[in-house]
Amino acid sequence: ENRRSEFREYLSVASKSRIYIGYLCCIALIIFPDLIFMLANLDFFETANYPVGFYARNFGTTCTNLALFIVGLAVTTIVFESKRMKKKRVVFCISEVVFLVFTLSESLRFTYSINDFDNVFGLGGWSIFLCFGILTPYISTFFMQLPLLLVVEIVGLACVVLIGVIPATTGAWSKMSRENIFQHLLTLDPNSFCYGNDQCVSIYQVTYLTPVVIACMIGFIIILVGLISEKAARDAFKSKKIIQALTRQKELSLVKQRDDQEELIYSIFPKMIARDLINRAKEDKSGVGPRSDVLALGRTVARMHQEVTILFTDIVGFTAMAQQSLPYEVMHF
Repeated sequence: ENRRSEFREYLSVASKSRIYIGYLCCIALIIFPDLIFMLANLDFFETANYPVGFYARNFGTTCTNLALFIVGLAVTTIVFESKRMKKKRVVFCISEVVFLVFTLSESLRFTYSINDFDNVFGLGGWSIFLCFGILTPYISTFFMQLPLLLVVEIVGLACVVLIGVIPATTGAWSKMSRENIFQHLLTLDPNSFCYGNDQCVSIYQVTYLTPVVIACMIGFIIILVGLISEKAARDAFKSKKIIQALTRQKELSLVKQRDDQEELIYSIFPKMIARDLINRAKEDKSGVGPRSDVLALGRTVARMHQEVTILFTDIVGFTAMAQQSLPYEVMHF
């Protein structure tokens, strides 16, 4: 669990710029094509006598989603730039909440507006409205480098709810049956291209189902790229931890080597001299160890001692005694 938290912390810092760009792309994709399309077709909606609820559902939801991503970007920026906030991985929780709220908001709009765009795009126009008006912000997860489980949760939930559940429960999928499409083609101008024949029905089905299939393929690609990106990030994280471990091991080795050198100096020189040599070595900016510093003294290290008695002595019979004694016994004479 601790290693997982460390990885998410590493991934959040490494993905900082990508997360920023992802939010900016979401904001841009909310403005265009969704908001721009609505504003550009106001005259058509008024002429077609769309109810007031249509404007509230679509304009209100679009503005809410725009504010949602702006707030998400602002909170994420605060987390990244705040020195008090140590756990940067909380930005993934922010992204999760933002996209889940966005999915809920768009699910409500799609449920109540799924049939409103048939007048614009024809029978089955919900597929075009879904792919180009609702699902486009999810493309940003392609490069935000979010954790794989989070990407699967966001993209998978959007595909299941928006492509599967809502069209199935509202009867949108049944509209794309061959019988319904054939009846719809009979309402068109007889002189128009593809007027009521089996080949036209197949062409119509493929034309309006292709955006949905492409959306599913893009969702699969996003998850696949997320898998590859997370594997690469984990490899980079492991390499970083190995480098840190080797660096720490080297530092400990240098500290031990320094301690051994200092111990050697203390065993050779008096404490005062040894302490002075060690302190001078630490002040040396070249980083030369204490032993090298001693070999290249070039200065006086003697000390003045008051009232010193020097004793010269000769042990009678020392040579004979040394020949008959062990070395450590000689040291204790």
